[in-house]
Amino acid sequence: MSPAGAGSSARWWGPGLLGRALWLTSWWGGPLVVTAVLVGGVFAQAKPLVPLAVAVWLSYAVHELGHAAAALARGADRSRVRLVRHGAGLAVLAPESSAADTRIIALAGPVAGAASGLAVVGVVGAAMALPWLALALPAAVTVLHHAVNLLPFAPDGRHVFGAGRRAPSAQGARAGGPA
Repeated sequence: MSPAGAGSSARWWGPGLLGRALWLTSWWGGPLVVTAVLVGGVFAQAKPLVPLAVAVWLSYAVHELGHAAAALARGADRSRVRLVRHGAGLAVLAPESSAADTRIIALAGPVAGAASGLAVVGVVGAAMALPWLALALPAAVTVLHHAVNLLPFAPDGRHVFGAGRRAPSAQGARAGGPA
């Protein structure tokens, strides 16, 4: 697989995209979940770490997919929207867009990530029969994880707050995602 995607854009954007995003981040997501399961199995008080670990990994992938979906919804050419490995995780590369579109695309990631993270915390917590009160901290951490990205100096926040002040890039691509 090339770093820019798996074959044509028609195959790139489909049901396998979440699997690809999870695969690209499996080098840290898998050990995170395994460690949480092991620690939660030894220490009963640590069981809420399991839904938190699963939520962080899955919501991180969905965060980036939110950017991609928003770029496509705002009219980006499918062949130019790419999910790529970037540093410790993922980034979405999409063509330059208007300031308003850039803001919408930047906001879509944290919103999708926080919503999916909350859902995962609830589902995994319910499957583990954890009391809802025990899930309050994992839920808050999951939401804050994505909200931090909207600070003016964070990756998505720079796009939200700086979209109207920046000049178009020479390469014609934007990169965004969690820090």
